Amino acid sequence: MIQDIFPDKLYNQYDVNVSPSENSPVYIFKRDSLLISKEGGFRLPSYSELSEYLSENGGAKIIFLFRINEEKRFLLLPSVDGESQIFPSSSEIGENYSIQKSQVDGENKSFEASSEIAKNRSITVPQVDVKKQLSLKQSGGVGRFSYRKIFDIRMSGLCSKTELFAITTAYHLSVWYNSNRFCGRCAAPLELSKKERALVCPHCKNTVYPRINPAVIVAVTDHDRILLTKYRGRADVPFYALIAGFVEIGETLEETVQREVMEEAGLRVKNIRYYKSQPWGKASDILSGFFCDLDGSTEITMEEDELSVAEWYDRDKVIGQPDDMSLTNEMMMVFKEGKEPK
Repeated sequence: MIQDIFPDKLYNQYDVNVSPSENSPVYIFKRDSLLISKEGGFRLPSYSELSEYLSENGGAKIIFLFRINEEKRFLLLPSVDGESQIFPSSSEIGENYSIQKSQVDGENKSFEASSEIAKNRSITVPQVDVKKQLSLKQSGGVGRFSYRKIFDIRMSGLCSKTELFAITTAYHLSVWYNSNRFCGRCAAPLELSKKERALVCPHCKNTVYPRINPAVIVAVTDHDRILLTKYRGRADVPFYALIAGFVEIGETLEETVQREVMEEAGLRVKNIRYYKSQPWGKASDILSGFFCDLDGSTEITMEEDELSVAEWYDRDKVIGQPDDMSLTNEMMMVFKEGKEPK
């Protein structure tokens, strides 16, 4: 699976005192894409190559994320004011690594502040109005940088499994940082905690920790058959998945398994057995895998709002996914080999 990177190791302990060196790799995301070198293999921009941008954008931050073995990795977090940098796609990148201007459409939004900082006034979240460029300083032998979709990086084999796991973990944190610029209680701008990986409101003291969504992956079996699915809109995708869904408020993981199977396939299950878990940073999830046995009728009633395909497959007919990154694929292969927990 994606997290199986031994002998490498990702150390996620946060340290507010860690600072980047000139050669420290920096993750820069634009939606579901990552800025990487276009030539010479997989490479992230280094801290030194961002010096010009950082000197011109005092509100931007370089945040320590984690270590891969002994190498410290960082995230570029643009400022929240009107000078915020929104990075364009590779087609918008100029010849000298200069990221061109782009504009985010949308109106300013005002929130009525509920804390003492507001007192009969509203706090306005500023509209993004890009006025500066990010210049990546040239150095000998370094190719141009461009954005590549994370999924394309995964499927192309451009980088190692260690790097892919690091990318998805960095993306998870990037989404969290960028989605929590303002306090949900009083609308004041949040600040980085000085003692832990958290965002703190300086006015109402609200503390926000990284979001992790618990979800289940479910292999429903009927003796030597397994229920395979395809999500809605993916009927033409050449590989299958398993029943999956998020844990709801007030239910156990086992109850989530029963509910999701009933909702998506109209089947009852029993003998629910835990298999393994997996962090899936691309969706900010922690996945728990379960095997379970069919309990009663084999007739599938597929929820068409969720799935496009739901079918029983014999053990020897199961075909895996294109790579070995996912918990879903491992569970399918474990069943195919007759090694599922009983």
